[in-house]
Amino acid sequence: MDGKYYAEGLSRMVQCRTISVEGKEAGEAFDELKAVMRELFPHVFSSLEYLDFSSSICMRWKGKDESLPPAMLMAHQDVVAAEGEWKHPPFAGEISDGRVWGRGTLDTKCSLYAAFQAVEEALIAGFVPSRDIYLTSSCNEETGGNGAPSIAAYLKEKGLDFFLILDEGGCIKRNFIAGSNQLFAAVGCGEKGSAGFRLVARSIGGHAMNASSDNPILRLARMVSYLGTGAVLGGFSDVLTEEKRRRVAPFSGPDFDAEEHVVISYTMAEGSDKPSKVPAVASVTLRAIFPSAFTPETLRERLQQIADDYGIDVELDTSRNATPVSSYDTEAFRLLESVIEEVYPEAVTVPFILGGGTDARNYSGVSENIFRFLPMNVDSDQQMRVHGIDENVSIDRLEETVRFYKTLVSKL
Repeated sequence: MDGKYYAEGLSRMVQCRTISVEGKEAGEAFDELKAVMRELFPHVFSSLEYLDFSSSICMRWKGKDESLPPAMLMAHQDVVAAEGEWKHPPFAGEISDGRVWGRGTLDTKCSLYAAFQAVEEALIAGFVPSRDIYLTSSCNEETGGNGAPSIAAYLKEKGLDFFLILDEGGCIKRNFIAGSNQLFAAVGCGEKGSAGFRLVARSIGGHAMNASSDNPILRLARMVSYLGTGAVLGGFSDVLTEEKRRRVAPFSGPDFDAEEHVVISYTMAEGSDKPSKVPAVASVTLRAIFPSAFTPETLRERLQQIADDYGIDVELDTSRNATPVSSYDTEAFRLLESVIEEVYPEAVTVPFILGGGTDARNYSGVSENIFRFLPMNVDSDQQMRVHGIDENVSIDRLEETVRFYKTLVSKL
């Protein structure tokens, strides 16, 4: 089996339009994907125990030693909608220029395909793992649905404690440190928290001819200008700060910042409904990604302290806390690092805290060793196309990813 074979398999999976929609059940596309996967991985589906979670997947590969804690490989099936004008149709799964093109190629059907393909090849070779290995895949990660939480609750009820759980997250890349050409393997050991805030400024309103420094839009503009992208809130050390700094030191300058920061993005603004009218109420909505130094509530309090100087109220909307951080000083992390070194010998493994949210956050009740890492060499252009136009993966890199999972499975 080679890269061409792998590309054709991934292409078939991409052609299944598994778009998850918030509030809606998984549709026929997910049934189509299961049918395709049964054709691509016949030994997996005939040999592993299949646990029914509707359109989500949970499969158990029985190992030789029941006394060993199990491991889990994760990747979600669902994708976001494909908007805009694509050079390569988003659900055609075109193979050209040494790449597979389409929505979900990178996020995350590449790892879903690679993990299942690795197990398929191991089964064909007659391999039996030392411990149980679970393959799980939710149908609604992109919408924060109940796929992963339901599986996690079931596994917790069974009293399982996983040796290692591997989900999407960091990847193999050269832009982990600006200006460095070193290849890094960025392994997420946890996730930052996320919260939405609404900055609200009030006034007596009035006619636009009455210019005033009390104008609510002007006050909001001043606060937004001060906050910027969040750097003003400072840096925060966590349990990985010194280890990150130590590992990247040979490839970075003395000014490398290993601390975690709050990152702020602005998403919506509201004001008057008429050009001649000063609003009585104006608002700006922002999204903040924050390290474990904060909770949503303590970050709101910090923002309110700043907002008081501008006569602005800060309202907290939807939020989630940062996750527990898995240690890099464990047998599980060292095993993962040894596989990275074998498949990507040039790469330096660096533990970090992931900014985005993944299904892995649901499994903290069944493992202390949860790592967020896509074992694929991804360039900057590809990374920017996740959830964007002309998402793609390199066939050569897909072949490496299958090899990574095959190596990991053999060591588990």
